[in-house]
Amino acid sequence: MDLSLQIIPVGDTTPREVSVASQQLRGILERLPGVLEAKPQKVAAPEGSKGGLADTLGGLVVSVAPSVLRGLMQALQTVLSRQPATEVMIETNGRKVSLKFDPRKISPQELGELTQRLLADAPPT
Repeated sequence: MDLSLQIIPVGDTTPREVSVASQQLRGILERLPGVLEAKPQKVAAPEGSKGGLADTLGGLVVSVAPSVLRGLMQALQTVLSRQPATEVMIETNGRKVSLKFDPRKISPQELGELTQRLLADAPPT
């Protein structure tokens, strides 16, 4: 299952803080059993910039086995709840399920419900 994760700054959170959080999250996700890949998301650079491609600030593309989705969601909450204020946007490649949540405010029950929505979109194994 491929997921697109985007960390969105909230309030006075700086782009640098989001970048640091994204790097920390990527390092942890890459060590999580069942995560096949966690790489920066690439997008076209803004007009007038020197590079043709740029990393999306706080954006990751994660390939994960559906059986470890709960662990991935818990890792997201654990890492990002200790960071400056952010929200997380998750999209799947299947039916384009989009979820947005604040890792500091989401309850375990709500996190479980979001995980179930993602699992419903997972391809059959």
